[in-house]
Amino acid sequence: MDKETYVANNRWQFSYQEDTGYSIIPSEPELQKLPETLFKYYSVSDNSLSALTEFYLYGSHPEQLNDPLDCSYELLKFDNASFIYNLMNHGNFSNPDYPMHQIEMEIECQKNNQYSHFIKSAKNLFKDLIFEKLGILSLTSSVKNELMWSYYSNHAGFCLEYDYYQFGLNAHGPFPINYSDDFSPISVNNNYTSVLYMTTLKTKSWKHEKEWRFLLESEQLMELPMVNRMKRSNSTTRKFRINPHALKSVTFGANFFNKEFEWETSLERPKAVTVKMDLKKFPLKLSEHLERIIDFSLKLGIPIYLMLLIPQQAQLYRCPIEIVKLARFNYEILLSPTCLNHENEEI
Repeated sequence: MDKETYVANNRWQFSYQEDTGYSIIPSEPELQKLPETLFKYYSVSDNSLSALTEFYLYGSHPEQLNDPLDCSYELLKFDNASFIYNLMNHGNFSNPDYPMHQIEMEIECQKNNQYSHFIKSAKNLFKDLIFEKLGILSLTSSVKNELMWSYYSNHAGFCLEYDYYQFGLNAHGPFPINYSDDFSPISVNNNYTSVLYMTTLKTKSWKHEKEWRFLLESEQLMELPMVNRMKRSNSTTRKFRINPHALKSVTFGANFFNKEFEWETSLERPKAVTVKMDLKKFPLKLSEHLERIIDFSLKLGIPIYLMLLIPQQAQLYRCPIEIVKLARFNYEILLSPTCLNHENEEI
């Protein structure tokens, strides 16, 4: 078998070829330039607030992802008896010994399209063993993706920009997602290539997300979703704390404050356009969340941006803003008039 994966010269490519000559190369496997920074969209919630203020990223288990085909173990053919033998007799689990001849019989049943509960158990165990130590982090290279703003937060959330070189984590990546309609399975022969294949392949319908992924590795066993599993008492959270310096900017969605506010010229600062915002108009819990997000962003001293949705042009613009806190729940937001004219906006 010829299998090659590499990250070199700011380029990444994935290809697979079996001994039979059958090859799997996801469509449009163009080499991509590595982005300098990457982004993550958040709605306003308890979890997103703590992710911001506690400087952590969540390493998801495949069963927590929103695409049912994502990381499917059906992408892997469990047809290697030696690999399955070593897997099913893993020392960390109280499984009985599985003789090689039984495994070979089960593989033959699978080849004859007969259901094998044994093989399904092997697939579940493989996923548990891998993802009790690995978490999937999904980021994007685009901060002005209208669809992502819509379905992650209805334009009322925020987007964090990260310098991933400063994460300070044991992280593998970033790997760009290969968008393809070819989901042909490959033989399981080693953990690295199998995991890389199953975690970086999605259908073309997700291509607009421009996704890049990290596999975050934990030194401790992490919690598994409660789906036909007993929760282990010694498992740890799937939160990965990052270096605070990795956070480079925050961008508020077009509806973060209020989609109906009107900008006006400031008498004190005639070269700026302002709006006074009273968060008390929102429900109390939401007001408190918005206040903490704004105040923490101001405390960090990082650039703050606001997305402006211009209906006449059907485009999103990312504009730098200044925020001044006047009192609790009360702020003044300032931006340059050139932003409203869409001049020199930061995209």
